[in-house]
Amino acid sequence: MKNGLYQGYDISSIQGIVDFKQLKTNGTDFVIFRNYVGNDFKDQNCEKNIIAAKDAGLAVGLYNFIYPIAKLDPLTQANLHFNNSNKSVVAHCIDLEWPDSSAWDKAPYFDNGQEINDWSLKYLAEYKRISGLDSIVYSFPFFIKSCKLSSDFKNYRLWIASYVANNPDVVLPWSQNDWIIWQTSGGTNSKLPNGSPVDTDVAKSLDCFGVVSVPVVSTTIVPEVNTQPTIIV
Repeated sequence: MKNGLYQGYDISSIQGIVDFKQLKTNGTDFVIFRNYVGNDFKDQNCEKNIIAAKDAGLAVGLYNFIYPIAKLDPLTQANLHFNNSNKSVVAHCIDLEWPDSSAWDKAPYFDNGQEINDWSLKYLAEYKRISGLDSIVYSFPFFIKSCKLSSDFKNYRLWIASYVANNPDVVLPWSQNDWIIWQTSGGTNSKLPNGSPVDTDVAKSLDCFGVVSVPVVSTTIVPEVNTQPTIIV
């Protein structure tokens, strides 16, 4: 823990072989692993990363990068993701940041943010139905505002990507203090012990990972400043 917040990373096979025991020694508290990418593939390192991170004493979550596009059924994608997830992990997240609004008028993407809203909410509802879990929603302010995410998303906890100082930029439908995880950098300056660039995160508590922790009152930190998110999926 640093500055009253728990320290972590989100990691995929892009980061290669990671020494999780070294991360724990260095003060890392949690890691969130990529599980599945759209309808395309499961991350090849996900399962062994989960085992190694738990063995090192780290709290563990997973995320699914969703493909909210017209030709793909959200219920089918939710089932694909959950059925290929590690059931011992209780923190399940969706990575909602794609497609960019610049592509919305091009096939096979939706024409507007409302359709991305509807698709994503159907996915989330189905994921909860089959898993019993309320997914944590990861996104960043520009995408949230572009899609005009509806108030229904407030039913889901927020993992916000915001690379500004002191406090994250949280936008509607969430309120400023609604976030539970904050991605503080997009892999531009932070590196793992193996030299791989990596996204950095902080969490108010480890409760969402199934670990009992004391909620944090003060949440002021100074993350690395980056005006444009560099997305590592």
